[in-house]
Amino acid sequence: MRSRTTTPPGSPDASVEDSRAAVKPEAGWTFALHADDLWEGEMVGVVCGGTDVLVARLDAEVRAYENRCPHAGSRLSDGFLEAAKLTCSAHRWEFDLQTGAGINPVRCRLRRFPVKIIDGDILIQL
Repeated sequence: MRSRTTTPPGSPDASVEDSRAAVKPEAGWTFALHADDLWEGEMVGVVCGGTDVLVARLDAEVRAYENRCPHAGSRLSDGFLEAAKLTCSAHRWEFDLQTGAGINPVRCRLRRFPVKIIDGDILIQL
């Protein structure tokens, strides 16, 4: 899957592409990416405020999790997404991206971040 680093809107390195996000997000919320850049059934790794985040759109809802497998720390965005099942590329652990719950093994869970979309921008609360 894709991976990107987002530059905070309004910073000297912000691209023209990020000009829509020039409005400062509410306190505690960090710009992740534009909603139009994340298609249905797609996931992407982004760095938000120094935190590696996995962002996915499933059933028209955007979800965000720490982009780290609880098993060995591998980047989940390097894994495979089939429907709502994410398989880690390192050791094939499986997670339900609807809930963050472990499928195999069931004893693990992904760390979820709150998400909201404002004016077409996906914001993550870290």
